[in-house]
Amino acid sequence: MSIDYAGNIYTTGYTYSDDFPVTFDAISSYKRGATDIFLSKFTPELILDYSTYLGGSGQDLLFNHILR
Repeated sequence: MSIDYAGNIYTTGYTYSDDFPVTFDAISSYKRGATDIFLSKFTPELILDYSTYLGGSGQDLLFNHILR
């Protein structure tokens, strides 16, 4: 989890879920492999602002992220 200068919260990880909550502007709105990475952004008020799957047809894993 990371928090930017404006207080937005970013979470990343990986999921087995086929119905992970994604937003209308997601890079990918469906899971493509056994596991996919996810990226989600919440406002300081904890409202989901952006969320997407990321990954290919295999098993995609993410263990760390850096916010710059």
